[in-house]
Amino acid sequence: MILLFLSAYTSIWLTVSFTVERYIAVCHPMRGRLICTESRAKKVIVLVYIFCFVTTVTTPFEHEATVIQDPKDNSTLVTCVNSTEMALNNTYRTVFYWFTTITFVFVPLILLGIFNSFLIHVVRKSQQQRCRMTKVCRLREVFLEMWI
Repeated sequence: MILLFLSAYTSIWLTVSFTVERYIAVCHPMRGRLICTESRAKKVIVLVYIFCFVTTVTTPFEHEATVIQDPKDNSTLVTCVNSTEMALNNTYRTVFYWFTTITFVFVPLILLGIFNSFLIHVVRKSQQQRCRMTKVCRLREVFLEMWI
């Protein structure tokens, strides 16, 4: 179970960190050469993995499995999975739920929305400037207007 949450949370924050790096590279290209280095990217990736591991480390302690060994063929059977006292603790559940919801849903969603909207704005502005500077775009615009 920990691998499930660890991989999900890590993928969320790696996506956010790559989006921030892309934003820096596109919107601030001069600073991007200084900020977006390979060693810094490796550090961010390691920090994301550590952060996500630390936040999911309690997950295995929320459930316990009852395991019985079959004496006939020596096979292992899991009869049931029960919640532990920690998982049933209302304070733990409330705090953990809100922490994970804010940390792994709301904050990444807001950051992705903000940085991608900045990127879209810069790309559109760049395309408009390029169109004003070249006549090829004018011909393309006329062609598209005829079809629309």
